[in-house]
Amino acid sequence: MFFNELLKIGFRKTPWQLVFPNQTAGLIQRIEPLEDGTDEYHVRFYSDGVIDCELEVNRFNGWHWAGQRKHGTYLLERVLENINNLSSDEKDVIKRQFDVKHYSNNCIRK
Repeated sequence: MFFNELLKIGFRKTPWQLVFPNQTAGLIQRIEPLEDGTDEYHVRFYSDGVIDCELEVNRFNGWHWAGQRKHGTYLLERVLENINNLSSDEKDVIKRQFDVKHYSNNCIRK
């Protein structure tokens, strides 16, 4: 349900997202640059039900490969709060799925 709601508000599929182990789906969305330069959400869905979000510099920027990358599940909570098509019970179930996978920590970034 959350995947479909994200599509409705502008998140999109991309063939270029690095797929981590047990990842079943992924979406991205460009955002206004934050103070640290990150300007893209990468939301990943996993077979164990976890939904993770990374904030990073977009892949067309040279800093994508060496720049800041951080987890943003708190941003997913904000997005979820603003979705009107879901009941509070559905939102609670989805929110419990937000967690951090640390696969990106293993990516070489020089």
